[in-house]
Amino acid sequence: MRPLTLNMIGWSILDYELAFDGIRQVNDATVWLQNQPRATSAKTGDYHPGAAFICDIGEGWCGEVIGELIDSLRAVRFPDPKHEERRILMLLHYAS
Repeated sequence: MRPLTLNMIGWSILDYELAFDGIRQVNDATVWLQNQPRATSAKTGDYHPGAAFICDIGEGWCGEVIGELIDSLRAVRFPDPKHEERRILMLLHYAS
């Protein structure tokens, strides 16, 4: 089951920025958990089930949703030049 999907119809540039930052923070949290020594079994080196669940969120869901968000951001245009500049800067930030 995928945790959540995004419906970006009618989003403002602020909505994109907030979602992008939030998803990146969720991904950072999953990486933090992956790097915890207690996340893996000392015997097998495999993730414990609870850690594996969180890792799947970071490696699967976060990547998929960021991809969808960036694809939408590439397609959308904002009438306000300042918002359009922020959109382009987000795309450059993602690409770099």
